[in-house]
Amino acid sequence: MRILFKFMFKNMSEKKLRSLLIIVSIMVATAMSFASIGISKSYASMVLERMKSKVGEADLVISSKKDSNDPFLDEEKLNDNTKEENTVNVLDAEGSYKNQDDILKVNIKATDIKKLNVINRIVLSKESKGYDLNKVKDNQVIISKKLKDKLGLNIGSIFKMKINKKEVNLKVVAVAVNKGIFSESLGEMNLVMDRQGLCKELGINPSITTVLVKVRGNSTIEQVKEKYEKNFENYKISETISKEDLDNRVKQFTIPFYVMLIVVILMAAFIISSAYKVIILERMAVIGTFRSIGATRVSTDLILLMESLLYGIIGGILGDILGIPILNYMADSSNMFKNYGVETIVVIDKINFLWAFLLAIFLCILGSIVPIIKASKISLKDIIFGTFSENSSRNILSFILGVTLFIIPYIYIKKFKWTGNFLFSILAAFSVFLSMIFIIPYVMKLFCYIFKEVYRFIFGNEGAIALDNIGKSKVLINNGILLSSTLAAVVVIYIASSSVSGLITKGYSKMNYDLKIEQWKDKDMINKLKNIEYIKDFQEEFILNEVEVKNKDFKIRQIQSIESNKYLDFYKDVNIYDYKSNKKEYILKELDKGRNIIISDILEKRQKFKIGDKISLKLEDQYKEYTIVGFAESEFISNGQIALASSEIIKKDMNTQIGNFIKVKTRKNNNDLDKKLREDLEEYNVVITKKSDDLKTDLEVNKGLMNSLESFSLMSLIIGSLGMMNNLMVSFIYRKREFAVLASVGMSKLKRGKLLFIEGITLGISGGILGVLEGVYISMFLGEITYSLDSYIITTIPLKLIISLGFLAVVLVIVASFVPIFKSSNMSIVEEIKYE
Repeated sequence: MRILFKFMFKNMSEKKLRSLLIIVSIMVATAMSFASIGISKSYASMVLERMKSKVGEADLVISSKKDSNDPFLDEEKLNDNTKEENTVNVLDAEGSYKNQDDILKVNIKATDIKKLNVINRIVLSKESKGYDLNKVKDNQVIISKKLKDKLGLNIGSIFKMKINKKEVNLKVVAVAVNKGIFSESLGEMNLVMDRQGLCKELGINPSITTVLVKVRGNSTIEQVKEKYEKNFENYKISETISKEDLDNRVKQFTIPFYVMLIVVILMAAFIISSAYKVIILERMAVIGTFRSIGATRVSTDLILLMESLLYGIIGGILGDILGIPILNYMADSSNMFKNYGVETIVVIDKINFLWAFLLAIFLCILGSIVPIIKASKISLKDIIFGTFSENSSRNILSFILGVTLFIIPYIYIKKFKWTGNFLFSILAAFSVFLSMIFIIPYVMKLFCYIFKEVYRFIFGNEGAIALDNIGKSKVLINNGILLSSTLAAVVVIYIASSSVSGLITKGYSKMNYDLKIEQWKDKDMINKLKNIEYIKDFQEEFILNEVEVKNKDFKIRQIQSIESNKYLDFYKDVNIYDYKSNKKEYILKELDKGRNIIISDILEKRQKFKIGDKISLKLEDQYKEYTIVGFAESEFISNGQIALASSEIIKKDMNTQIGNFIKVKTRKNNNDLDKKLREDLEEYNVVITKKSDDLKTDLEVNKGLMNSLESFSLMSLIIGSLGMMNNLMVSFIYRKREFAVLASVGMSKLKRGKLLFIEGITLGISGGILGVLEGVYISMFLGEITYSLDSYIITTIPLKLIISLGFLAVVLVIVASFVPIFKSSNMSIVEEIKYE
């Protein structure tokens, strides 16, 4: 046994490249597993950080109700009834800052900064390190680093701004990093100052508009909220974080990574298996010697298995280490909140190191056990004389199974579309994936049979021999399977990425507006807009998100309340229907006749809604019954599951007179009209963005996830190329004697290299084409999969990109084929045929 162990370590040290290849494959698979498992917590932390940007660690917010005539709260009453909790009284104010370049909306949080810093910590930048925040008083303010650089302000700078139409002078005394309270949106500026100081500047009595509450002790958030709702009936008590919303966002983000992880694990297992075939084949002669002098099959098998375990331990440890930077990259690329000052958060859970390491061990045992068992069945005589070879026969039942698995998903997508079943949708996609594993061998054999003489004509006898080898070699055909399977996964990811970007771009192209006004609070602004000569038209909209439906297990993701007579002027090519042949305009007018609603086509199909059905929507803590009068279909409506309702009726039910934003069409095509409109509406403290800015923001939000998935999929393609290199080596080792015989009768090194190169490029092209077609077929199920996740995308095929991916796959196979070509050129003819 000692000799066997010595043999194992000697072979590992001598075959450094082979050992490195296995370890790298395990390491990469382990690292990607660690990153995939860990990304959910990292992403959740970043979403949570964004949610908490304005409220910090506060659990509840107390504010006045929308229908209240008094925006201020009774400070004395609140202080008396909130003593048990950690609270911060805040005076929220708005204003505008104007310089020679632009006008910014200013949001002011005036409070006791010492208390605020406990709940929502202010992190000072380098130039303000060590500054005592308790010293902030009177007209002194803290601004963000981003705004300081943009506006050219410094510590000690005094600037003017308007608050409630009154011009005040403020002094910069500290600069904070762009996070938390200072995570500013486009066109905004956030300030923090002392509450007494702001009241003094405005000439008003000390006042508060909101109270941030951090629950202490044994009380739960729900208990404290219920108590406050009884004590403060005239105030609105709201929770700061919706756990359900957070969980849904994380779920939708992480599922694609888990799907890709399955593909990567399958690839890694395949690679380890093929690598172990090479190891065993290269050691068969020595294993035969050991067996001939008394070593048992069990002992030789055990040594090979222990070697596999050693590879797993080394690869697992290195994979855990590599997983940290990969997780960092994935977290950073998926951070869609960078523009809001949210830093990339990487959560490293120690238990994930163990899971990833155990996966590495499992992969090694799983990948090596089959080749080891097969090798142990080879007789001693065959080992000594080198007469063992690969079994190239395939059962016709595998082809029938493959065709069945290929056809069933097509029937499913045609007959059972819009069922919204995530499990069946994923299984259908994987069924296609598995079917090609059974079908590709027969496709490649047919290809070899048809084109054999064509190859002979183009490449000579080497071409015909190459095709004959591919048709008969299970190992070479497995290379085609590996390439097509890996490439298919990459193609699906890139099609999804392109489809999402295309959906957003196409959706915006059908929106007929130039500027968008947000955060307006004065009804008089509507009259002002009517009198601005360069404004052609505008539509007021009121948006409600995640609206609860009574006695239903779903929420309407977004209700877009609109002006029905203007909607089609601002949204082109929206398909609105009611199965009664009524025109769009007629159905839209129905919205103004009462509590009527138009829901998305996706929601219609998923919930089996019909015209006339009634749904109760939770608006302002009360359920209001709405009647479905139509259905709508467009890029954004379908993907976002948006419902349409009357702006006036929704505002009435929500006890407000003001919408969320106004979309504006201008008479002129001028890039500076947004600045001009800011000047004209300066007194209203609004945020104005261009349509191009809105498009850019939406694309950036989706870019992070897609970049991570694209990198993930390309990594799997590279892993696949390592497996192909192993398989080409396996095929070469099986045929060494055959090559030696050919060389002995006159085949030169150049022709042997040519033969192997033809095999490689044929496998690359055929596997690449099949992989692209497989990927396109699987992408048919993307719509159904996203639909099951409460979304929907229409897949579009980016032809140039898909061709580029296919070309990349061919290049990887050609590069992988150089290893056996090099081995062939150094082969000893006498050594290989000495027993002939």
